[in-house]
Amino acid sequence: MFFEIIVPIILKLIVLHAPDGDEIDVNPEQITAIRDKKSEEDNKFVVGTVNCILNTSDGKFVSVVESCEEVRRLIREAEEKE
Repeated sequence: MFFEIIVPIILKLIVLHAPDGDEIDVNPEQITAIRDKKSEEDNKFVVGTVNCILNTSDGKFVSVVESCEEVRRLIREAEEKE
């Protein structure tokens, strides 16, 4: 007899915005670091409308227009829904 086991996988993505206005779906569990524009005065990566940079576990950087405070709030809300 064959039994099929179904395991639901639920991703809790947060929606952020790139400097060009495009939506970016980010898995909060993959965020390894958050860098604020205010704390990086001479940082050449935080320019223009970028207010926060996220480092992800796959080694990528995600530049977003939301403040790091807003990103942290969205992460907390996603975690609370678990």
